[in-house]
Amino acid sequence: MQPCRANVSLLEEDIWREQQCGAHDDTPYGGELFHWRAHRDDTEPCALTCRGTPQHSGLKPEPCLHLDSMDQN
Repeated sequence: MQPCRANVSLLEEDIWREQQCGAHDDTPYGGELFHWRAHRDDTEPCALTCRGTPQHSGLKPEPCLHLDSMDQN
């Protein structure tokens, strides 16, 4: 698998994805707070996809959020 951004390693890209998703942990989604983790979708490997787990429970990931290019700065 190749990195989607030029001049970065896959590890650097994964760290960047985690940071981008985690930046939304304090933003309510549907009235709840979620812990957002990066998820690599094999059908769209360069899309920034985040999966959320409610912060108040240990449940499995629920919503899936695709961040648009405005949020990737």
